[in-house]
Amino acid sequence: MDKTLSDALAVAALHGLTDRELASVVEAATVARRDAAAAQPGMVAMRHPSLPKVSVNVPPDAVEVDERSGGQRAPDAPSDDEAAEDAAPKPAKAAKAAAKKET
Repeated sequence: MDKTLSDALAVAALHGLTDRELASVVEAATVARRDAAAAQPGMVAMRHPSLPKVSVNVPPDAVEVDERSGGQRAPDAPSDDEAAEDAAPKPAKAAKAAAKKET
């Protein structure tokens, strides 16, 4: 799990947020991202190897230029079910993190 996500889950647990509340926040972020992508129809998501986690939407006619400079088409986003499953806290890891905080 990414350290940023681990830290966010630890802070949420510290403040008493439930799994359901965290899931609703993740769902809202997913919807917002999908809506932003839908507002730009026809755009192509590209990534550069030097910034593998950052996607940039470019017009279709700029894809060739982007590819020549090292850019690659970004993989399709996972389905909502896969994204929710990946974002859901794992009980064993949450318990381990809580135990680690107590020591």
